[in-house]
Amino acid sequence: MANHQGVSTKALWKNTTVAASGSGTSGPIDIRDISRNGDFSLSFYTHPAGGVATAGSATFSYKVCPIFDGTYISPSTGTIGTSGGVAGTRGIVTFTPPVAPFLMFYVNVGTSGSALIDAELHVR
Repeated sequence: MANHQGVSTKALWKNTTVAASGSGTSGPIDIRDISRNGDFSLSFYTHPAGGVATAGSATFSYKVCPIFDGTYISPSTGTIGTSGGVAGTRGIVTFTPPVAPFLMFYVNVGTSGSALIDAELHVR
């Protein structure tokens, strides 16, 4: 995880194709040493895959867990952002997860088409 001016950045997906009606998982992220102030944001860029004009809408969410390889649970505020299905949708959302040492991120893509996903977690 890169740390610039007190902000740590972790790439979650980089030019990753998620099929229409499909989903992706980031894998567990240990936030114990990077969350000093408890400020979290997710930046994302979604665009159509495979030369089509429209991607399925992408919904981003997270789950938390007290142990790295345990069962991750979705807090009541687990959905943190949705991108439209148009070409080149960019966004950044802030969120406040419950206190837990591990996070895992998810993306679900709608039925309109496959999407290329870029997303990063930013923590301060």
